[in-house]
Amino acid sequence: MFPLHRKTVCPPAQVVTKTGPPFRHYVEEAIAKVLRCHSGEGRNPLISKHYEPQAFAGVMENGRFTIGLEETMKKFAWQLQLNLFSLFVFALALALAPLTQGNERACAAESPSTFTLAPAGIQPADLAPGLDTRIIDKLFSTINQMPEDVSFSKGKPIAKLDYQYDGSAPMFGTDRNQSIGLVISGFLKFDPAGRYEIKAKSNDGIRIKLADKIIIEDPDVHSDRFSSVAILDAPQAGFVPLRIQYFQRKGSACLQLYWKRPGSDHFDIIPEEAYWRTNQP
Repeated sequence: MFPLHRKTVCPPAQVVTKTGPPFRHYVEEAIAKVLRCHSGEGRNPLISKHYEPQAFAGVMENGRFTIGLEETMKKFAWQLQLNLFSLFVFALALALAPLTQGNERACAAESPSTFTLAPAGIQPADLAPGLDTRIIDKLFSTINQMPEDVSFSKGKPIAKLDYQYDGSAPMFGTDRNQSIGLVISGFLKFDPAGRYEIKAKSNDGIRIKLADKIIIEDPDVHSDRFSSVAILDAPQAGFVPLRIQYFQRKGSACLQLYWKRPGSDHFDIIPEEAYWRTNQP
């Protein structure tokens, strides 16, 4: 080993070509160029006084000048690792951004929606208990495939929405246990006035409208599950028009409607006395 310093005149040095990782080879080659001395030029003008002489040490091995720069290599390696880590963090942030946005959108979609209800101008004397039904025998995959009411035949009135089938018994007063679509209509009585919360449990698809506003929708084929919760503000007591589209494709079936009344801390099946229909034939 011999030290190199600013006044050292050294013979031409060959570019180091020893085998090893590409990064080390690149650094050794760059340092060899910096340290290259030219005959008659004295010290290398590229070597500044800011370089410590002991930082540059080497040995001649078979006519080659081998750089011994462990500390320098460590600094280069540390800087490279830092840059690679920063690049990794940046790339990870870019990759996760769509997922984060997707989660935000999902959370927003699942947040309860609030609706203000205005009761219909109808008198109790014009109403009868229960809900009207219209039925069609057809295999659906989504609510959006269901035709208009005129394609349905009139079914028996139902007292309330609290149905759960294992797939063997006939459904909704019919002789069928699958491949059926229903339109259920009437009025939902809100009394007293105040804030209500409503959710449905269905199998398969369902769409619920109150006062011609879609408050709940779970339109595709699925097993028993609850819908999102709709928050309803009823400024005054009264009867609000209700319309439900529902289909059962195959297997088990479920159609239940729950609410949380003003002042309550839990959901209950909506009782029979809340469902009404016009008493016209």
